[in-house]
Amino acid sequence: MNTDNSVFKNSPLAKRVIIYMILFSASITLVTTAIQLYNEYKRDMDGLDALYSQVENVHLRSFTHSLWATNYSELRVQMEGLVTLPNVVYASVYSGKKLIVETGEVNSKNIIERKYVMEYEFLGKKHVIGKLTIVTTLDNIYAELMRDAITIFMNNALRTLLVVVFMYYIFYRLISRHISRMSEHFKNISLDEYTPLELDRERQNTPDELDFLVSSANEMQQRIINSYKAFNESQKKFHTLTAVAPVGIVYSDVQGYCLYVNEKWSEISGMNLEQAEGNGWTRGLHPDDMDRVFNEWNLCTRNAVPFKLEYRFKNGDDVRWVIAQATAEKNEAGDIIGYVGTITDISERKKIEQALMKSEKQLRIMHSQVPGVVYQFKMDVDGKKSLPYVSPVVEGFIGVTAQEVMGDADKWFDMVHPDDLPNLQKTTYESLVNLTVWNWEGRFIRDDGEVVWMQGTSTPERLKDGSTLWYGLFIDITERVKTDEIMRSSQKMDALGKLTGGIAHDYNNMLGVVLGYSEILVERLNENPELLNYAKKIIHAGERGAKLTKKLLAFSKNKAADVEKVSINAVLNDERHMLEKTLTARIKLEYNLNENLWPVYIDACDLEDAVLNMSINAMHAIESSGSLIIETNNISVAGVRADELGLRSGDYVQLVMTDTGHGIDEATREKIFDPFYTTKGEKGTGLGLSQVYGFVHRSGGVIEIDSEVNEGTRFALYFPRYTETGDSEKSIEEEKNEIDLYGKEKVLIVDDEPELLELMNEILTDHDYQVYCAESAERALDIMETEQIDLLLSDIIMPDMDGYELASVVKEKYPETNIQLVSGYSNPKSTDKVDTELFENRLSKPCEAKNLLKRVRKILQNDE
Repeated sequence: MNTDNSVFKNSPLAKRVIIYMILFSASITLVTTAIQLYNEYKRDMDGLDALYSQVENVHLRSFTHSLWATNYSELRVQMEGLVTLPNVVYASVYSGKKLIVETGEVNSKNIIERKYVMEYEFLGKKHVIGKLTIVTTLDNIYAELMRDAITIFMNNALRTLLVVVFMYYIFYRLISRHISRMSEHFKNISLDEYTPLELDRERQNTPDELDFLVSSANEMQQRIINSYKAFNESQKKFHTLTAVAPVGIVYSDVQGYCLYVNEKWSEISGMNLEQAEGNGWTRGLHPDDMDRVFNEWNLCTRNAVPFKLEYRFKNGDDVRWVIAQATAEKNEAGDIIGYVGTITDISERKKIEQALMKSEKQLRIMHSQVPGVVYQFKMDVDGKKSLPYVSPVVEGFIGVTAQEVMGDADKWFDMVHPDDLPNLQKTTYESLVNLTVWNWEGRFIRDDGEVVWMQGTSTPERLKDGSTLWYGLFIDITERVKTDEIMRSSQKMDALGKLTGGIAHDYNNMLGVVLGYSEILVERLNENPELLNYAKKIIHAGERGAKLTKKLLAFSKNKAADVEKVSINAVLNDERHMLEKTLTARIKLEYNLNENLWPVYIDACDLEDAVLNMSINAMHAIESSGSLIIETNNISVAGVRADELGLRSGDYVQLVMTDTGHGIDEATREKIFDPFYTTKGEKGTGLGLSQVYGFVHRSGGVIEIDSEVNEGTRFALYFPRYTETGDSEKSIEEEKNEIDLYGKEKVLIVDDEPELLELMNEILTDHDYQVYCAESAERALDIMETEQIDLLLSDIIMPDMDGYELASVVKEKYPETNIQLVSGYSNPKSTDKVDTELFENRLSKPCEAKNLLKRVRKILQNDE
């Protein structure tokens, strides 16, 4: 066994054990010594207490008796005997403040002083006669304690030292030197070769703890060497895998300091391991992404969630986009010991995304310039609908955002007008089945209630999964629909105008025959009153029919004959009293007239009739009590508003009539201006509003209707502002002198109605004219080739050649012949075939015989 001093000196554990034992033994020695000294001190203090008890119980009485007897010499002897007691150094007796006896002296600071009251009983009553003071010293006690302490401590220390030396030897011999051997062995251990641990001691019959420790250490050494070899193999594989990995791999500690990066990471970031170690990797981050990376990393580590972020590395001019991911590595206790992460180069993907974003931006710009909504509509095999793409401009058309309809396609279909939805579904199904181009026109109802007409077209494509995708375009055709409606309304009104004009023409011809012959009968039946009365009734009925045709012709005309500069306010004020009487007291009439209203150029009589007509309609629409508000305004119309109204841009006078009646539904509004259409049954003729429409249209204006059922009706009439100051009203000089209605001239009458032809022949012949009759223009021209005609009296509307064409030929071939046109209806478009004067001076059917004779006479007299 090796017991040399070098091993002994190199055993720190043994030294620490000795130090701990010495400290523990010294502590025990001090405690035991303190206990012994305390016991000695307590014994000495108990002796002092016994002394004081003796003085109080034995000596105090004799001291008191000597003091009462004033035997001071005896008292002194007693006191001197007292200071001879152990540790008593001083004693004194006082009577009041007078010192009676004093013996000994106090020469120490470590003293105990006791005072006793001296009482003497005399005649059964105790009297305080003095005070005894005794002082004892502790110096002797302390000196004795010190001697005892030294003796006790030395004895205990010697015993402790002997025990410590023995224990140290035993510990070193049995334990410490073997631990030192183990320490040296593990310090020099090699992981490449197995070297077993052996202790320098005799083998024990029964293995002890050291044997078990050696065996465990050798087994652990073997496992470590095996693990080390496996680790080396694993590390070789790890480096091989990281070297060929297509992504950058990084490993960091729990603080995020970089410990390892592979070659791919260095290639992507442009930094090697030495540059990336610690916080070095952060220097490779793009400056614009650095704060974002740190914030995201801190957030993930605080919340213990995986890190994932796209950012850039910048190496000079080379910028690489990467997607980084990292997850925490934990030990068996669940504590984070580091982080393993990867970076993948996505620079090419980013370039593609940026190119795609640029392309999408350009596409959005292009879509924003398209006058409609570009969209994709998809239907899967289960019939589920979706809108993968809708251009953002959709919000401007139907009031919902692209995100709303792309997120919920039903929102799109819910906005379709219920009346148009079946056709939408039908056309979609046909396009789905046949893969034909889809076309549809219909209405969308915005959330604010506005109705928008849209025209959609798209081309379907069948996808691999069986679903169908349409690529299409919706355009807003609201203005076109409104224009078409105005156009259709205008065409309808024009057609109705022509129809009513044609009817009026034929009716006037019949009325002309009736009234003409009736006038002849009146002249010839003066002697037969009964028949004369019949003839007058026929004339009255004919005049009523003439008034009806006048209304029809007013509807068919485009221009009024008696137009003049008119103040609408003046007409309304003049008519107010009559309107109030017409409306009766149950309807309140309110005026709200613009004081500075512009003048207009219209027929004042037609305006009066129009206002009266609409007022009567308002009265019928108001079932009980209500109000009719008439207002006038100056307005300027331009742009979209002008297009909506169908007017040229400019200044207009607006006449508005608003009632509180039952209102007008949509179906009625579409027919309200049609001739003969009435909602009053047999009480109405259906010509009231058609005449108003004709009057406003002839005046160059329009009518706007705004009405809802049970919400009343608002009619707005627009008339062009009168601005020309050079026009003067034509004045017609009334004839003051009677004209001779008889003549001898040759008159050629042309009319395709035989009855009218015969009637006019009768009238002119009775007044001595030479009359020639022709049922067509061709026959009239034949007559004029052989006869010199003074006056051509021709109907306008005739087959083959009308009156204007005949007049044109006659003016050219026979300029000396006077021409007078007669008609119950004339198409203004044909007035350009002759001069305007001929058109303006035409006679209207039915024409009274007297008026016809006056016009004929006047023309022939002017020719003379």
